[in-house]
Amino acid sequence: NAKVNAIIERMDRHPEMDFPIEAMAAEAALSSVAFTEAFKHATGLSPHAYLLDVRVKKARADLVNPKSSIASIASRYRFPSPQHFATIFKRIIGVSPRECRR
Repeated sequence: NAKVNAIIERMDRHPEMDFPIEAMAAEAALSSVAFTEAFKHATGLSPHAYLLDVRVKKARADLVNPKSSIASIASRYRFPSPQHFATIFKRIIGVSPRECRR
């Protein structure tokens, strides 16, 4: 589905944006359930899991800059707290942001 692929590309380019399921489904002219299924078929992940994965991987690249604090990186990618960011980061990457930075 070209509309779903366009949304995936936008998530890849702008992971700091909000991506409400209802809005993405409407953009793709699908119900929320049909959109989620099409998205999973295209990526292997739910929209939420995919967005977290993209955000963490972009944040990982940002960790190389020692001038950016972990808290500011967490905020940039819309994690509600540095602790939440660290938990999700460790689940996806396997180490904490601090360990990754070392």
